[in-house]
Amino acid sequence: MPASSTNSLRLSGWERIYAALAPCVFGPSLAAAFAGGASRDELYARVGRVPAAEPGAIWLHGASAGEMAGAARLVDVLRQHGYFFPAIFTAANRAGVAYIARLAAAHSTAALVPWDVPAWVSRAFDRWRPAALLLIETELWPLLVFEAHRRGVPVLSVSGRIYPRDLPRYQAIRPFIAPTLRRLSRVLAQNEIERERFIALGAAADKCVTAGNLKHLQQRSAGDPARLREQIGVSAGDPVIVFGSVHRAEIPIVGDAIALLAGKQIRFLVAPRHLSSLPYLMREVSARGLTATLRSRVKPGDQWRVLVLDTIGELRDFYGIALASVICGGFGKFGGHNPLEALEAGAPVFFGAHFHHFEHEARLLMAVTPEAMITTAEQIAAGLRRMLEEEDWRLHMLAKQKQTLPDPAIVTRHYLDQLSPFLTAAYA
Repeated sequence: MPASSTNSLRLSGWERIYAALAPCVFGPSLAAAFAGGASRDELYARVGRVPAAEPGAIWLHGASAGEMAGAARLVDVLRQHGYFFPAIFTAANRAGVAYIARLAAAHSTAALVPWDVPAWVSRAFDRWRPAALLLIETELWPLLVFEAHRRGVPVLSVSGRIYPRDLPRYQAIRPFIAPTLRRLSRVLAQNEIERERFIALGAAADKCVTAGNLKHLQQRSAGDPARLREQIGVSAGDPVIVFGSVHRAEIPIVGDAIALLAGKQIRFLVAPRHLSSLPYLMREVSARGLTATLRSRVKPGDQWRVLVLDTIGELRDFYGIALASVICGGFGKFGGHNPLEALEAGAPVFFGAHFHHFEHEARLLMAVTPEAMITTAEQIAAGLRRMLEEEDWRLHMLAKQKQTLPDPAIVTRHYLDQLSPFLTAAYA
């Protein structure tokens, strides 16, 4: 066996220190979770006492609901193309697990991910014995990757990315993170910028390819727009504006923009990024003389102006009935959120100036529709008012923005080509 291969089966000095300190870090996290009301199953999962799964499963791990949506889409695509396998989905938080549970997909298991403690990670591998481990976006837990590699389980980073805000931190700890990256069997990066970042941090260049974002694979079937409108009491002629992934600090600007349009016959849907900001959002809407209704409580026939999305996994469906959308996360220094999901559903987008987490997508959109980037409540209101009053302009903007969408067939082919060597022997 080559020396490099032998070395990869041993923890580096920095990794040994990390492994020794991990129980001291994650032990208090476990106690905090218990004090915070975590269920027994959640606590068990964190220490590797995970639920049973079918033999030969592929383990897909991501941070939250967004990554789980991409993971679920990937599983759908692979199964549609003849790879029949059980799937294990783990997420870092409850929102991700809830998203998978809501899908109720066949031959699937969902749980919180074990924390990165040697004994806990090893216990989960003993229980599941996965055929492969797919890490969604930036979930690069060193001991999780090491344990898979030590057991001969292929580890792939899919829809791989390194957030710009995290790049300096990764560069500072390159001697620590580089061995983890070298153990990856393949990196399927979202774009060439992300691929170069992985290589610069220590991943093997010959194992890094540009494959695209999982969110641009062939679409999962969306909800029925007519049925959704009926559920929330909106007729086909009622214009709906969606504010997606609103951070707490962005609630005032969103509230002000809605208030500026209060004289128009518009329905507004506001999707907070974190459900913990719901009480503040409801108060801010009320302070502007409007009444907010929770999605979970709305009934057909209710006369509402502002609907607050407090459910998981429905935002894309609401984009499908939107006249236009405002993608938040960029009206403060939060990095922005994916603007292409709304476009794929047929809603033109506006977004803020701080979109560095999606710099590639924002740059393409700015090139074709520079007016899409806005910074104030007045600009939001003016843009949405024009959307409402000038249908030709709205359709023109939508058509221009849709030119930036990746071709789902090409992205799908990239993933099938790259993953097939790791799947064919076991599942074809």
